[in-house]
Amino acid sequence: MERWLDDLARHVASGTSRRDALRLLGGSFLAAALASVVPEQALAKKGKKDKGKGGDGGPGNSACAQWCHDHFSGSDAGHCTSDAAHGEGPCFECGPKASNTNRLLCGTVCCKAGEACTNGKCGGGCDRTSDCSSGQTCCDGHCTNLTTDEKNCGTCGAKCESGRACIGGRCNSGCGHDVDCTANQICCDDHCVSLATDEKNCGACGHQCAPGQTCQNGGCTCRPGTTLCNGRCVDFAKDERNCGSCGNTCTPDKFCDNGTCACPFGSSLCSGVCRDLRTDEQNCGSCGTVCPTGKVCDGGTCVCPTGQTNCGGTCRNLSNDEQSCGACGTVCPSGQSCQGGTCRPSCQTGFIDCGGGVCRNLSNDERHCGACGHQCLTVGNVIVETCCGGVCRNLRINETNCGACGHQCGSDQTCCFGQCRDLRADQDNCGGCGAKCGGDQRCCGGACRNVKTDENNCGACGNVCSSGTSGFCFNGVCF
Repeated sequence: MERWLDDLARHVASGTSRRDALRLLGGSFLAAALASVVPEQALAKKGKKDKGKGGDGGPGNSACAQWCHDHFSGSDAGHCTSDAAHGEGPCFECGPKASNTNRLLCGTVCCKAGEACTNGKCGGGCDRTSDCSSGQTCCDGHCTNLTTDEKNCGTCGAKCESGRACIGGRCNSGCGHDVDCTANQICCDDHCVSLATDEKNCGACGHQCAPGQTCQNGGCTCRPGTTLCNGRCVDFAKDERNCGSCGNTCTPDKFCDNGTCACPFGSSLCSGVCRDLRTDEQNCGSCGTVCPTGKVCDGGTCVCPTGQTNCGGTCRNLSNDEQSCGACGTVCPSGQSCQGGTCRPSCQTGFIDCGGGVCRNLSNDERHCGACGHQCLTVGNVIVETCCGGVCRNLRINETNCGACGHQCGSDQTCCFGQCRDLRADQDNCGGCGAKCGGDQRCCGGACRNVKTDENNCGACGNVCSSGTSGFCFNGVCF
């Protein structure tokens, strides 16, 4: 009573009319009074009578009165209690009578579901769980109740599959008995399903339709245009294992076209096998048409291969055929051969006519080495390279053709100016071609040494003055 009088005094002092102040505080006073004298059972009974007017929140709702008293002050508390007496207001939006537990009280208003309360204002999201009300968790910027949220059930991001509800933080369809389901549904494995249409429970719980089947009126049946074959639905029009009928399998070179095994585009069926009549030499243009020997099938016609000409039904190479040299029917005289489409005098084995009727040996002719017209290197009128076996070689430096074609130097020798030399001991080619040792020097291991003064080559290569001497070499003698 004292608090009520205090509230009245504050409203009068604030400029509120006495009539408005009494009206605002009257609801609070009435609810508080009833809460202390009316038994809870009576209030509950009263709430049931007024359920149609706003749930179980009729006048005298002690839970709302206490909640409004704890969370509001002054006129706000009066408004809260007065609204609750009519089954509306914050108590029914985010208080103990709220049906949606995802809303929280922020100052004097209830935020929308999932909104956070930051600095006394409702916002669109949250940064941390501390931004949310008690019992809520911040998931992906939104406050949510992990015990009921189907998209965040138990933990953030844990989404329940279709048909399951989040109950107590676990995904569950929510049914334990058939009475828990709606009309035309029954409870199968915690799921409310329709036995008339559910493909996993068709006609009875656990009866699953085969792949490709659908459940209609409680029975598994294939979709329109398909037929059941060996436990699965198939399309006779295009199924290559069941083409036109169950078990009719097309061969690998065919496909199922409108229920018939057919050859792919561009090929035709010849004696049960698909053939490409454009390129098949055994079925060229039509089944059974075989191309003569030497001809190929091109565009469905037997023709001569590239580089050959049809001469009286026979394919000829006019560039080298002595019976049709340059043109069909041009026969080369005896002793001549067809070279480049022209009859030329026949050269003996190993020779070839490189023009002008002169036979050339391409294995050793410097002007036609390896091929007609391929000339080895010359400087002025001097031929620097020699034709060896059809390859131009420099006989002055080539170890396999040193000084002459086919003359090969030993493994420790080098070709120097057409002669095989040992660069380790050759006075005129010491360490390299043309490197000469002079005077008292000798070539020792590829280096010029003075054998009269060198302690390691004293008097001769490799003669080292021993430790028993002074180690001094003079005039080729160790001292």
